[in-house]
Amino acid sequence: MDVRALLDIRAVLGTVEAAAALGVASLLRRALPMRRWSRMLGTVGAAPAVLPGRPPATRRDRRVAVDLRRAERRLPWTLNCLDRAVAGQLLLRRRGGAGTVVIGLDRLDPAGVPHAWLVTSDSVIVGGEVAGRFVAATAFSPDLRRQLGLGADRSTSRRPDNTAERAANRRSSTR
Repeated sequence: MDVRALLDIRAVLGTVEAAAALGVASLLRRALPMRRWSRMLGTVGAAPAVLPGRPPATRRDRRVAVDLRRAERRLPWTLNCLDRAVAGQLLLRRRGGAGTVVIGLDRLDPAGVPHAWLVTSDSVIVGGEVAGRFVAATAFSPDLRRQLGLGADRSTSRRPDNTAERAANRRSSTR
């Protein structure tokens, strides 16, 4: 198989993966209230200081943006900015990255329709075209400790881990 064919297969698989992520994001938004599914986006915090309109910096970020655009053109339903931002965050997680979903209010009409965009530490992945018109109101950053499988911090966990204590008790009871 030549290199060109491998690149085409990667592009098709990336588009299929993005279409699945867009479908999940759209289904969640349409079927459930946001309070029920927003926890999967991460913890609520301050938006990173990234200038809107700054293009994706890393190769992975560019791939996510391209795959989302390709997939969206092929889907039979209309997506909104929140669908794109959530799907982009899902793709970044699957590909080993992390992104923050930012929801902003229009500077001129705060009661108007909000806008969502996805940022990484140094660039805007999706939704940055018009993000300059909006003021960040809420940002959902992934919980990196959970994502990396580090678990809860022992000082904050409700039940202390006493595995070592139990092992010591077993050793002393068998003697």
